[in-house]
Amino acid sequence: REVALDSHTVGLLALHRDEQRDQLAALGLEQRVDGYVLADLVADPTGMTPTPPNRLTQAFARLRTRVRGAEELRLHDLRHWFASTQLDAGEPLPAVAARIGDHVETLAKVYAHKGHRGDADAADHIGKLLGGG
Repeated sequence: REVALDSHTVGLLALHRDEQRDQLAALGLEQRVDGYVLADLVADPTGMTPTPPNRLTQAFARLRTRVRGAEELRLHDLRHWFASTQLDAGEPLPAVAARIGDHVETLAKVYAHKGHRGDADAADHIGKLLGGG
């Protein structure tokens, strides 16, 4: 699915892609411009193979050991944090449900009923919370 991203997150993803491109160039390889940003460059140095989800989960598990108090945090917990934060900020249920890939009815059962401003506003809000200005 497609969701809007705030400018800070887009910048971080562009930086990541540039770093991947530079690493591949040092090996004499070229990443395709239409490849994945989170590409499995070991399996496919062109960037046309996405990183397997379990590898992202494993990377998150390694990262959380370096953050005091986050040892028990699961990657899935960030999904709940995101939904709660967006609903608390007044984002509408349909937009939050769409961003996390859930049905409005399911989201309504799990979280309190809140108002909403739209997908682009939700993207900007989370970007600011994550340090994007």
